[in-house]
Amino acid sequence: MERTLEPQQWQLTLRLWGIEQQQFAQRCGYTPEHLCRLFRGQRTLTDVARARLADGLRVALVEAQPAKAA
Repeated sequence: MERTLEPQQWQLTLRLWGIEQQQFAQRCGYTPEHLCRLFRGQRTLTDVARARLADGLRVALVEAQPAKAA
């Protein structure tokens, strides 16, 4: 099983990459309120939730990459 980040580390990663939490929530299929609860530990960070966060982060990072010159 792949090692995952804890909730506070997810928040730090978003800040470091300049990713808005509200946009990240949408990419993951969560409401901003639910994502906030996950990050605060008020909701259980299940394996399914971790997978959704990881997928959302991958999409966000791809979008954040500068376009390659043709």
